[in-house]
Amino acid sequence: MAADEHLGAQFEYTGTQKWMFPGGHGGEWHTVVAKIGDEEVGDMLWNAERIGGLGVQEEHRRKGIATGLWNKAKEVAKQNKDIPKPRHSPERTDAGDAWARKVGGKLPPRVHIEEDW
Repeated sequence: MAADEHLGAQFEYTGTQKWMFPGGHGGEWHTVVAKIGDEEVGDMLWNAERIGGLGVQEEHRRKGIATGLWNKAKEVAKQNKDIPKPRHSPERTDAGDAWARKVGGKLPPRVHIEEDW
């Protein structure tokens, strides 16, 4: 079974928003969410430069949901030339760095950040 074929999670692109993050990372951000039934269990936010956020509820971690979000974002970008392909952020937690190495793709030099949620 592939990493993102689990528990019946569904992955959905929910659109774009214009945001400005601290540090000047802004612009148009794209979002995919993971749901199990009616419950949202994870989401990923990215723009043309980087992943701005990736989170999965603690009880659903290590079940392939983050990988499913990554794969859905890549699929959405492939189907729509106006949506950028997701890219790994330099700011990564230990868990985020391990995940990024597992799913592959270009990894910018890491800036370590602490788990904040």
